[in-house]
Amino acid sequence: MSELWVRGQQVRLSIGGSSPTLVDVSLSKTLHPEVLPVAVSTLYDYLRIENAEETLLENKGKQFPSSVASHESPR
Repeated sequence: MSELWVRGQQVRLSIGGSSPTLVDVSLSKTLHPEVLPVAVSTLYDYLRIENAEETLLENKGKQFPSSVASHESPR
């Protein structure tokens, strides 16, 4: 598991079986060009998942109309 710093934020990032390191994106020229697209793609997926988890936590306990909250069809 590697860690990636993006605009001052630390993000854990898995790239292959690499040992834990810190990578500053502003120094992306130090990354091998073939690794950068994988890092960006993985970071995008990570942030998308984090955003989904935050949305779930924000919505926890909120009341929704039964037609939205229920996945069962009416009998």
